[in-house]
Amino acid sequence: MKGDISYSWADGSVVYDLPEKISAKNKKDPDADLMTQLIPLARNTKTELILISPYFVPGKSGVDIIGMFRKSGMRVRIATNSLASTDVISVHSGYAKYRKELLEEGVELYEMRADPEERGKEARRKALGSYRGSLHAKMYIFDRKAVFIGSRNLDARSRQINTEIGIYVQSPEIAFQAARMFELTTVPLYCFKLGLSDDSRLVWTTEVNCKEVKYYHEPMTSFWRRSSAWFVSIFVPESQL
Repeated sequence: MKGDISYSWADGSVVYDLPEKISAKNKKDPDADLMTQLIPLARNTKTELILISPYFVPGKSGVDIIGMFRKSGMRVRIATNSLASTDVISVHSGYAKYRKELLEEGVELYEMRADPEERGKEARRKALGSYRGSLHAKMYIFDRKAVFIGSRNLDARSRQINTEIGIYVQSPEIAFQAARMFELTTVPLYCFKLGLSDDSRLVWTTEVNCKEVKYYHEPMTSFWRRSSAWFVSIFVPESQL
């Protein structure tokens, strides 16, 4: 084996949306949907779920499902783009309305910084598939025993309009490595951690020059970008995000 490259053998399954999914007569066919195939594979998840999705618009039903996970004692951590790092403001505006509810359910919520620290930049490129401060990887980690990696975002467009594909790998070794990368690299170096203040305001916490910094509005954004996100949230239907 040359260099630091290593490989792990594991059982995997390709899961994908059928092209027929987007036709009107097949929109309610569960067999055409990637998630319908994925859920049975991940059904035994009990203690921890990590979701990494650049575009994350859970909708009320998604929040309810995540809430059920939390009530069962499952730890849920989600990473997505911040308003500063996203390349689609309309998607962020759809996601933003659910942040407080997710935090109140006990979800650990992280948003990608637009100006990540220079430390470990090459590692970040490999891990997140990006050469700038924007999240692109789509990955779900189940109990550190299995992992899904593919094209499927957690939003209405991926669910209803796009046809997506990915691989579900049953490997504690690979899933553990993915989770540790999330904990040791992605979260501390490149993300804001969201929380709620005593008066239920959103708070973004990160580290800058080895010091903890808190923000009380969408961090690292201009007034115009924040205004644009608010304006879009009024007029763009969630089903199109």
